[in-house]
Amino acid sequence: MTEPATQPEPRPRGSLAGIALGALLILAGGAWLLHTLDVVEVSPDVVLPSALIVVGIVLIAAARRSRQGGLIALGVILTILSALTASTDLAGGVGDRRVELSGAEPVRDQELGIGQLVVDLSELAPGGPVAVSAEVGIGQLEVELPPDLPVRVRATSGIGEVEVFEEQDGGFGSEVDHVDDGFEGATASLDLELSVGIGQVTVTR
Repeated sequence: MTEPATQPEPRPRGSLAGIALGALLILAGGAWLLHTLDVVEVSPDVVLPSALIVVGIVLIAAARRSRQGGLIALGVILTILSALTASTDLAGGVGDRRVELSGAEPVRDQELGIGQLVVDLSELAPGGPVAVSAEVGIGQLEVELPPDLPVRVRATSGIGEVEVFEEQDGGFGSEVDHVDDGFEGATASLDLELSVGIGQVTVTR
């Protein structure tokens, strides 16, 4: 009596979420490599929408499958990040930057796209009122101030944390407004406007 032919077991398929994640890693790695080699200037304004397109394509391919919750959640996260970066100026470059100013040097506005920006004004001694802004798209902004100069600080973060001396705020739309006693009418003073799209703002003396 002949035995029935055995059917070969179906080869396991990779999960669609894994496929999407792999495609996103390839996209991010390729973009990073091109940027590092100075082949092309890669902006998050391009990478995030491209990642969103990849997830959308995989979702279309998975339309007949029932388990798509992970991909949909990933698509929602990428959509939120794309919207945030679209409303945040990321043209200031990528990396870590430190700016040190002392004496009566003129203070220019500072800007960084992605990374850590440290603005050291601890030795600044302006001859009059000075207003300056500093902005980071995604990352950290740290500002070090002179101990005795009257300052007014308005610091905001779209998503993240703000700490100005002893005052803190965190979450969505974080904001701290601080005004020193004696700021109004001071001969020399510093008025700071600080913002981070996604990340942390820290102000110390």
